[in-house]
Amino acid sequence: MSSSSEPARLEFPGLLLPGLNGPDGMIRERSWRGGKARRAELAIRVRAAGRVRRLELPAWLVYERRHTGTPMDWANAAASLKHLEDAVVAAGWLPDDSPTHVLGLEVRQVRVPHKPERGSVVTLVPSSSSSCCPTCHRPIVP
Repeated sequence: MSSSSEPARLEFPGLLLPGLNGPDGMIRERSWRGGKARRAELAIRVRAAGRVRRLELPAWLVYERRHTGTPMDWANAAASLKHLEDAVVAAGWLPDDSPTHVLGLEVRQVRVPHKPERGSVVTLVPSSSSSCCPTCHRPIVP
């Protein structure tokens, strides 16, 4: 399998994960094991979202949370990615989510007008990609 310097985009229509707070928040899971079922379900969705391909690493991870209501505060929005990021690793898109393989995280919250448009999008942007700024090497993803 050859490696690719082009971004990999995984879309998850309807998937809005909880942040830290709230009745189903990550704080309520009590432990890392508490989220095991959620991570296993997400790994299945990641595998179904697209064929695994090897990326040139390291890469940037861009997480877009599409919502219809009030946006989360940024710490909660970033935390809502954790299980999905682990599922991306479990599905084989990344060997690990350590700083060795993931240069950084960019979190975006986009308000959409209709509930069917809600969901999550994860884009992995290799640092060698033409989608990175040639000066600062941060991802440029529309």
